[in-house]
Formats: sequence, structure tokens, C-alpha cells
Amino acid sequence: VPARPDLDNVYRFSEHIWRDFKPTDCIAAADGVEYDASLGIDRVEFAGAKAVQTFADGSPALTVNEYGKGRAYLFAAMRPAYGHVTSGWEMKPNRFDFWPGVRETYEKLARDGLARAGTAPAVDLLNAPKDVEITTYSQNGGNRLVVHLLDYDVKRKSVSGASLRINGNRKITAAYRPGMSGKRTALPLDGRTVALGTFEVYDMVVLELW
Repeated sequence: VPARPDLDNVYRFSEHIWRDFKPTDCIAAADGVEYDASLGIDRVEFAGAKAVQTFADGSPALTVNEYGKGRAYLFAAMRPAYGHVTSGWEMKPNRFDFWPGVRETYEKLARDGLARAGTAPAVDLLNAPKDVEITTYSQNGGNRLVVHLLDYDVKRKSVSGASLRINGNRKITAAYRPGMSGKRTALPLDGRTVALGTFEVYDMVVLELW
């Protein structure tokens, strides 16, 4: 395809690479993280930064540097989120999966950024498969949270044993599933945790806060 100034308006390229088998040059870093070296690795020399993760030869895999009030992270592996292993999911969001540890590394970085800003996710989903996505909306001036849960694994019949834990200093006064004609199904509370029981594919939970 010839390169042209308006290429982005004409063609779309898939920004991911996935394989049925792990390449022989997939290299591991500390903390069980694996990167696909086929996409390229930058050899890093320190200039004030520190290594968060290193490869087996001691070279940095992930660095961090303080910058003003924030932090700058550098992945030595080029485009670490582009490398995937093929998955059997039928839904596009889970057609592939990340190399071991990459998803968890991104979560740690996101949570670190939130913590430095003095905040955290409104709720955490516990004891659920990683293919369950949650979306949280705030209502009633922040006194109500509406949590939507969607299981992207089409081969799983149901999700059992999961729970929601609220973060921050607010207290939960009620937790329920809304129903037809205003009917509510109460959910058991244990301090700051709400047990979800069992749901199939989709679930919605409302948390009333005080």
C-alpha cells in the first residue's frame, strides 16, 4: 500500500500481533512478566531513572523516573501491549490475551498513579475471572453507584463467588439488584464488601452510600 498523507482516513491497520505459539525470543523479566522480543527491545542506559523490572541479563525491562509531581515509566520492550497470544474467545475484546504479567503490570501502574493523586477506583471486583468487565456510574450526587458487569467469555455459563469491595471512606447503606416495577433483590453485605452470588453473562448492582 503506498504511503500517503491521508493514509489514516483511507486504511485501518490492526494494532496487535498474536500467535498460536510463543516465539523463541519471548523474554522474561522480573515478577513473571514476559515480553515478545520479536517486536523489538530498546537497550536502555540510565540517566536518573531506576529499574522496576529487569531481564535475565540484568538489563532494564521497565524503568521509572520522577518528573515534577509525577512519574515517567519506560518499557524497554517496544509496544508491550501489542503482543498477544491467540485465545479461543469469540468476542473481539477477548480474541487474544496478553503475555503473562503484562496486564498485571499495567494495572499496578494505573493504581500507582491513582494513589499518588489521592484516589482509587470506586469499587474493586474480587474473585472473578479476568474476562469479567465492570463499568461504574455515579448518581444522586455521588450517593449511589450503579455497577454493570459483563462476562466476555461466551463459553462460560455463569460466574459464581465474585464480590464487590467499595474503596474510600464511604459506607454502604444498601446493596441490591433492581428489578421490574421497582422491585429490589437485596444482596448480602459484609462491611465494605458485597457478595454477588451467581449471574449469567450480565449483571447490574446498585450501591447506596452514606
